[in-house]
Amino acid sequence: MTTLLFELLGAQVAPGVDTGDAPAKSTRAALNLFFRSSLQLIHALMSRQLRDCVLLQGDFLLYRSGPLSLCDTGLVRRALASLWRRQPFVLLHADADADGPGLRALCELLELDAAAQLSGFLTYHEIMIVFGEQDGRPVVSKLASAAAGEAYLAPQHKALEWFARNGADTPVARHVPEVLAFKQTKDYGVLVQSRLPGAPTDPAAVTEAELERRLALAAAPLIELHRRGAPDEAHSGEFLDQLSRLPGIYGDYREPLRMAAGILNAWPRRLEVPVVLMHGDYHLKNVLFEDSPLRVSGIIDWDRFKPRGWALLDALHLAVSSIASHRRTGFGQILPEIWNDELRSPLMARYLADIIDRTEMDFEALRHIAVALWMNYLWYRHVDGQGVDAGWMRAIMLAPAREIRDWSQRSRCVGQNGVEARPAMVPDE
Repeated sequence: MTTLLFELLGAQVAPGVDTGDAPAKSTRAALNLFFRSSLQLIHALMSRQLRDCVLLQGDFLLYRSGPLSLCDTGLVRRALASLWRRQPFVLLHADADADGPGLRALCELLELDAAAQLSGFLTYHEIMIVFGEQDGRPVVSKLASAAAGEAYLAPQHKALEWFARNGADTPVARHVPEVLAFKQTKDYGVLVQSRLPGAPTDPAAVTEAELERRLALAAAPLIELHRRGAPDEAHSGEFLDQLSRLPGIYGDYREPLRMAAGILNAWPRRLEVPVVLMHGDYHLKNVLFEDSPLRVSGIIDWDRFKPRGWALLDALHLAVSSIASHRRTGFGQILPEIWNDELRSPLMARYLADIIDRTEMDFEALRHIAVALWMNYLWYRHVDGQGVDAGWMRAIMLAPAREIRDWSQRSRCVGQNGVEARPAMVPDE
């Protein structure tokens, strides 16, 4: 078993239990101590002290009430790597003390059966995801700080409720989890939903051929949504007007953003894109797959859901995010592949060609929708209140801004009547 080390409220309760025959009883005792202390752990989570919660070898939670010392740097690095891989951080074993007050309190809060085996992981959004059972049924329970509950769980709950009322005939309905319980208080949020079969895909962990297979399967419901949609000039106009505000928000990048907005405003088909529901953060870690045969079995994390939007934004985000993760690079390095034929990789070219074959869109349309996608990333950064992080801005801006300038300088948007016209610069607000 993995070595355990728990420090609760500064008191060492299970110092370095080593693996071997003798420590098995000590390991169970350490787990039980941990369960009995879970209320203190929950308090730490809810009081936004997540900087004090790190992972030990990706298997068990290490909680320290005090600041981490320099000697903990390696441990923190391994912990963060495990967190980003979404490896389980704590296993509540079925042979643990199910009658312990800590475990009972934790399961009561999560609305889970205390006798069932639980597993989970801690996300970077102050949300604890726990897999368990409710009345014998497999479920997922999400426990969040008050702020994260309002920012992520409440929108997810609203989206899933929308599907329950309005989405039964949509191509994605069978892939959407069912809401079983939701609670938002001043201290925390809890969302319990049905557990869908399958598992997400880490694009960095699969071959390019396997990535291409999964991209095609994941894009299929989006393309079907797009084909069922219809143009909505009012919605598309409002969306593009929203993006045109970005030059005034990101002053350091005013010029390329004005050029990008001008390119969109000069696109003759900008108000003809079908409008339909959209996920808003559709990538392979939010899509579940079953094997034998490989198929999409679930779509999760609907906190950016919109009942009205461009489904092809989701389709392009799927490709950009997946290929970026597969190559271990940033979105900003991938977006220009959609805009510039000379930069386009064979994988991206085949993906875009498949969308064109199955929709009324052409490459020129996808290029413009990709400009909107790039600007939409920046818009969400603004509305999420994350501020301007210099490193993130350089990564998302430099290569796309350079390509937008080249596009604006070397290209002309061709209108429906065949007359060429330069994209107009959006005036400063």
